[in-house]
Amino acid sequence: MTCMPPTLQRILTLAVASLLYLPAQAVTFYSTGDPAFNTTAPTGAYLDSGWQWEGLLERGGSKFLGTAIGPHCFITAKHLAVNTSWTFSYEGQTFAVAAVTNDPGSDLAVCYVSGTFADYAPLYTGSAEAGQTCVVLGRGTDRGAAVTNLDLQLAGWKWGAVSSTERWGLNVIEETGVADGNPYLAANFDAAGGASEGMLTGGDSGGGLFLEDGGTWKLAGINWTVFPNLFNTTASDVGSFNAALFDCGGLYYKGSSGWHYLPNSAPDIPESFYATRISTQADWIASVIPEPSGVFIMGLCALLAGRSFRRWRS
Repeated sequence: MTCMPPTLQRILTLAVASLLYLPAQAVTFYSTGDPAFNTTAPTGAYLDSGWQWEGLLERGGSKFLGTAIGPHCFITAKHLAVNTSWTFSYEGQTFAVAAVTNDPGSDLAVCYVSGTFADYAPLYTGSAEAGQTCVVLGRGTDRGAAVTNLDLQLAGWKWGAVSSTERWGLNVIEETGVADGNPYLAANFDAAGGASEGMLTGGDSGGGLFLEDGGTWKLAGINWTVFPNLFNTTASDVGSFNAALFDCGGLYYKGSSGWHYLPNSAPDIPESFYATRISTQADWIASVIPEPSGVFIMGLCALLAGRSFRRWRS
């Protein structure tokens, strides 16, 4: 992976603390714009790397991912604002969301269903994420039109059509940190990253990021955001666009304080994506995952409440 020059890494990372917030959406690839690429479960070295624990989180036409983490609950991004009007499809069944608990210290939300999951993801609780290869999953946009910088060099691709197709990609965790009060894992979109080098774009929010730990793939992050994400060839909102760029140099990007120009330099200045870090929030997650009996009681209470309401109405 190509690392961002230290000075620019600090500039862009610190800027996330006050970024022009835009949630992460679908996995885009450097190597191909084929909309069918990596749309089935990984095999080989990446077998059982998280695809099997992802479920479809849906309300109306909105489709995102959640990751099962207990017999009666899954985890997703808090900024999606999931409530009891949403459904979660997993292991061939569709469950109503019965309740949601939001983490006050991060962009995580644990959601509960009254049914039971046969299998669910283990959590990564170590502190050695940086430098590891990750599998990241999401659903959202296809790869769009090519983007060229002011020197007429290929820089990446615009966000394309919203297909809401689930895809998986690979990347390497570059760093950990905290931005906007949210603990994160960060990865860069690099030209030399390989065939499955993935970048988040527009529907990937809430999807899982997995690391291998002792021969077992574990949930290490939940997709949060990308930065920079809004670009232009001038310092203007007119004609600006969202894009997945392996080199932001030679373009303007928009931050919370307006438009900024990044000089075209060597090495490339890649765009980054950020996932909320699971390991720092593991104690909170453990405290809110209910025991099976707790969910049974919750479901029973809802059932009795419904019966009482029908009796009162009659």
